[in-house]
Amino acid sequence: CFPVVFDGEHWIALDSTQGYVRPHVACYRDREDAMRSVYATMGSTVVPLEAERAAIHPSKLFVGSCVGLTQAVLGVHKPWIFTPYQLYRHLTGLPDVEVYRPS
Repeated sequence: CFPVVFDGEHWIALDSTQGYVRPHVACYRDREDAMRSVYATMGSTVVPLEAERAAIHPSKLFVGSCVGLTQAVLGVHKPWIFTPYQLYRHLTGLPDVEVYRPS
């Protein structure tokens, strides 16, 4: 699992699967193009969400894993979510969430 953040110009994927955070920058301006064409066709299930700045608490403790990193970026603070599947179940249970699955 990894979060992908749009900074207004670029999509930045924060991959922590190697034990450290490795950013990847992609120049896709269109959200649909990035979400469906790039990640879903690569075999990734995409759960697009918008993190509210007020919800982000960088001082909160997060485990140095993809789940902890994703929770920190999204502002999700559920200390009993440890696995990518648990995080996926939590995020897809939120209202108005559309999931893009690999085609």
